[in-house]
Amino acid sequence: SHQRIAPSKYILPVRSFSIPFSVDRQEIGVSEIRLYVIRPNQVGWELCDTISVGRDQQTFDYVADRDGQYLFTTLAMKPLSQDVRQELLQAQLSVLVDTTEPKLTISVDANIN
Repeated sequence: SHQRIAPSKYILPVRSFSIPFSVDRQEIGVSEIRLYVIRPNQVGWELCDTISVGRDQQTFDYVADRDGQYLFTTLAMKPLSQDVRQELLQAQLSVLVDTTEPKLTISVDANIN
């Protein structure tokens, strides 16, 4: 029974953003970091990016294809790691992409004497 931790939540007015990550120096033998996503109206995690450890890169760059809620999680992999079972992944980050311009309507009462 894994303890569920609520993901960090953000609302972004853009579809392109970066997701920072860090590798725990205590984790010996980690060879890559994987980024998984659940897109709007999608069930189940999808592997969307992999970064090899040892490179200076500390962020995943993500481009959303539409507005909506995206859930992300990362996973540190060792060279001989077995593929992880989807149901064990937990969302670490929730991003609501909303690029819709706000519409303001002002109704004016014309019956002023």
